[in-house]
Amino acid sequence: MKITIPKDSGTIYFIRVDGKNQIKIGWTTHGHHKKRLTSLQTGNPEKLILLAISENQKKEKEQELHKKFSHLRIRNEWFELTEELLEYMKRNSVRVW
Repeated sequence: MKITIPKDSGTIYFIRVDGKNQIKIGWTTHGHHKKRLTSLQTGNPEKLILLAISENQKKEKEQELHKKFSHLRIRNEWFELTEELLEYMKRNSVRVW
């Protein structure tokens, strides 16, 4: 059985700054979350870690999450990593590292 992935869906990713309670919530096309991590790492002096992904998500889901966690926003797409956010990732992610 072949699984069809909608063309407008992608991956929500959660990337953490190593040793800090800072996390980026972002969206990328399917299969590109590791490339996105590499791209972000290039412009960041601190080590970044891919914490979780949620596949088959539309781009709008990223904005929904930014609104849901707006009370944790540090700047732009970066948020304070709290128990609330960790629990969300555990319940809604395909993979949590």
